[in-house]
Amino acid sequence: MKHLGWHVAKHVLSAVVMVIVVLLGLFALALFADELGDAPEHYNLFNLVLYVALRVPGLLVANAGFAMLIGCLLGLGVLASQSELTVMRASGVSVLRIVWMVLRPMLVLVVFVSLLGEYVVPNIDRYASLLRSEKEEQEQVYSLINNSDRGLWMRQNNDFLHFNHVSANGDIFGFARLAFDDRGELQYAQYASHAEYSASGVSPGWNLKKIRMTRFSENAISTELQAGDDRWSTELEPGLLNVVASEPESMSLRELRYYIDYLAGHDQDNRTFELVFWQKIMQPLAMIGLVLVAISFIFGPLRDTTMGYRLFTGVMLGIIFRFSQDLLGPTSMVYGFTPLVAVGLPIVLCWMLGLFLLARTR
Repeated sequence: MKHLGWHVAKHVLSAVVMVIVVLLGLFALALFADELGDAPEHYNLFNLVLYVALRVPGLLVANAGFAMLIGCLLGLGVLASQSELTVMRASGVSVLRIVWMVLRPMLVLVVFVSLLGEYVVPNIDRYASLLRSEKEEQEQVYSLINNSDRGLWMRQNNDFLHFNHVSANGDIFGFARLAFDDRGELQYAQYASHAEYSASGVSPGWNLKKIRMTRFSENAISTELQAGDDRWSTELEPGLLNVVASEPESMSLRELRYYIDYLAGHDQDNRTFELVFWQKIMQPLAMIGLVLVAISFIFGPLRDTTMGYRLFTGVMLGIIFRFSQDLLGPTSMVYGFTPLVAVGLPIVLCWMLGLFLLARTR
């Protein structure tokens, strides 16, 4: 029985790995072509290949469930086409036993993908973004006034903040703070070419350099250049800026939870980040659910079909599952129901379908 379990696991795992390699190759090629047309001037071929290579782990994490669905359909399909599954069942091996033979290597893959997405991908994606932004910096010196469409916008209480670039050591290049009163009227705009974080002193904050201050009153607008540095005391520190500068999908669960709480503490909308948080939490269940659907289809509707039809079915199931999550996510933000429902409903339906079809084969 041990050798039989290894035989089944080997077929399924090799098919999943093959699908992963093909998918990653296609996605990496598409990303390479996209970056080739939009690459900074100082980007050479090595930088471009390195950037794409650094994005590959994130692509793996994002598409692992899709690959496991198609891989299981193909791997088990080969065994079904060779009548090996029929022989196993005729010799007394139950469907549940075969399901467990398939699930064991898939569970290992689920754990690997989850750890990769939590501890490796956030750092690698951040480094890839830093690599690209450093090349962009060589093309031009950032100016907050001339490039306000670039960088990052944030809100803190009544202040709206803009950062052109956050360097690897946490320094800010190009900073603006637009201060409003409780009535929503602009009081002043503070611009600084450079800001360095300092945790020393009475309270942590940023030392602003080369400052220009513009004040707004009912009758006049005045602008002055400050001779010395200025201190901006705030709870906003470089670690949080690096988190905020990342795409939500590139954040770890810990970073997402931290930023969700930060936004909630400042009365800001955090639903987008909550949605991604629950997607990451539920991803292992989604991958296992897709595997159960693949197994149930091999014992049910796809038992006697061709390999091409199984591949087509796997692609369509994956697209439907992804589309349902992509549809319910924005819907939850529009209509105000919890993102947990938007993420969990397709997964629950996936599990129910897989278990229902498996129950009919017993």
